[in-house]
Amino acid sequence: MSRADSSDEKPLPAPMHILGLVTSTNDLAKEALSRGASHGESFLASGQTMGRGRTGKRWHSPLEQHLYLSLVLKLDWPIVQIAQLTLAAGVAVAQVLRDLHGLEVKLKWPNDVQVGDRKLAGILCEGVIRGEELVGAVVGLGLNLNGDASAFPEPLRPLVTTMEASTGQSLSEAQRVALAAAFVERLVTLVDGQSADSVLSAIRRDWRSWCNLPRRVRLPDGREGDAVAIDEQGRLVVAMGVSTEAVESATLEWLPSA
Repeated sequence: MSRADSSDEKPLPAPMHILGLVTSTNDLAKEALSRGASHGESFLASGQTMGRGRTGKRWHSPLEQHLYLSLVLKLDWPIVQIAQLTLAAGVAVAQVLRDLHGLEVKLKWPNDVQVGDRKLAGILCEGVIRGEELVGAVVGLGLNLNGDASAFPEPLRPLVTTMEASTGQSLSEAQRVALAAAFVERLVTLVDGQSADSVLSAIRRDWRSWCNLPRRVRLPDGREGDAVAIDEQGRLVVAMGVSTEAVESATLEWLPSA
């Protein structure tokens, strides 16, 4: 089934396929992109059996509880700049949650959306390459909607939250679809016809207004510093005493707030 736009909604740039239980929306979108899917085509599932986040970690994806969405983007960007798409997607999520539900969130570099210190959503951007050519990118969004942290696996319960827990309201199926459609429309509008550098320049101020910085971090080599900003390439800028260092690795450790 595909979403049909109503007269009071902004039209989507391409079909949104509304699906039941799937393996992974990102995998479906990547397969579709390899077969020539349209720019802006998207896949919204009611559940996933093999949903994943960054570094391949499993994403908790029960049926009919949350939002599992993947979006196809055909971008003429260098593959090394796909990471900047994650930051733009985070801004799009923050804007949509504020505009549709009055929910103010924080963005945690590079790919988490938080309420307080708890994770509300995660973003996974993956490039699709044919030979040495970037065919396009897939933006995956997992957004926790209904119920509360008690429904998650025990190790995740202290770390996550949901829209219902944050706003006191559960979301209907129509609201889930509307939220997904608004995100697709917002992100496509942000990136259409733009270079990666132009997109990052346009969203850096908004990203800073929603980010969780400054924050103490520990780098993979054990050194500690204060994450203070993102640079013009989307890297995390960490103050190390009298010097600063631009960090690309997302494997750093975020230390507890004082």
